[in-house]
Amino acid sequence: MPMKSLFSIKIFNKLNTRLLVISFLIFFGYFYSTPYLSIFFFKTAIENRQSRKANKYINFSSLRSDLKSQLTNNLRNKALNKYRNRLSPFSLTLINPVFEKMVDSIVDYTVTNNGLRLLLNKGQLLTDARIYQDQWEEEDIKVNLYYQGLNIFILSTKVNNLSQPIKTYWLREGLFHWKLSRIDLPPELIQ
Repeated sequence: MPMKSLFSIKIFNKLNTRLLVISFLIFFGYFYSTPYLSIFFFKTAIENRQSRKANKYINFSSLRSDLKSQLTNNLRNKALNKYRNRLSPFSLTLINPVFEKMVDSIVDYTVTNNGLRLLLNKGQLLTDARIYQDQWEEEDIKVNLYYQGLNIFILSTKVNNLSQPIKTYWLREGLFHWKLSRIDLPPELIQ
């Protein structure tokens, strides 16, 4: 009798070990693949015009803040370089609200489903809702997906008309959910 129970305990332990290893592999496989799945579901929602689903994958406040700072800095530097001798510091102070209004408008149009779709597919900022074309020719896009640390995932989109890729930064929220939180725009796109 003791021999039979020892044999059944060994089989039970082997099964538990295998089950534990399989569970471990499934968990970490899913854990590793969650940013890929989030980007796939985000892309599908945008293409199918399902705004509510797409919005679940966007951190709007972070994304707006990031784009606003990039555009504001570039626009201000461009104006300073172009009109350096003609503008006084007081004039720049008066022009600042105009810069902010222009940047806010571009950010408002870009941080939408259509704006993000145009940015990632064509490498263009949506500056006016009227110029958005629903149908466009497919661009030759090169996409790279990779981790930059445990909680940061990057979708890098290289569009033909840009010298550098557009990088979108996806940050982990919780264990399995990812949100688009930052976009690095190439310099020529901001001009």
